[in-house]
Amino acid sequence: MTVAVLDACVLVPSVLADTLLRCAEQDLYRPLWTRAILDEVRRNLPPSALGAKAERRVEVMREHFPTAMVSGYEHLIAEMTNDPKDRHVLAAAVAADAEVIVTANLRDFPDHALAPYAIEALHPDDFLCLLLEDDPERIADIVVQQAEATGRGGRPKLSVDDVLSGLAGCRAIRFAHRVSLQLAEGRWP
Repeated sequence: MTVAVLDACVLVPSVLADTLLRCAEQDLYRPLWTRAILDEVRRNLPPSALGAKAERRVEVMREHFPTAMVSGYEHLIAEMTNDPKDRHVLAAAVAADAEVIVTANLRDFPDHALAPYAIEALHPDDFLCLLLEDDPERIADIVVQQAEATGRGGRPKLSVDDVLSGLAGCRAIRFAHRVSLQLAEGRWP
């Protein structure tokens, strides 16, 4: 199973975070993060999700994935050669023997900084497309279930197309398109 550190930038947009975490719930990969990453998520959530909502969102993530927290990486930060503001992410990946960092900020993780540790930085679109290739039926089910789970707590009910549009808006364009095509062709329920 792939072990992936999720950068804060992929955990802030709710539709993208939901898809990524639902895939992890299905054991399609093992997610990792740090307190620093979760703190960054809290700071960058939209104003409507600040305060107690932000705290609850992070707490739910921690409850659902109790083994995702990486610690003991701090001594490695100074050795990292990627963008200084994201050295903590690479250090956590190194300490946890992760294979992948899922991030929308690929320029902050140049190949020369990752190569010594055999870690790859993947855009969430690329990462989700890999998961789709590995288990297309489960991924399609995840997206359908994601749509079915909306409409609670006074929030609007979303269709599968709405979820896919939201993912495309988070720059997971190829993934959204491929899932949409598969569902339209009736390959999955």
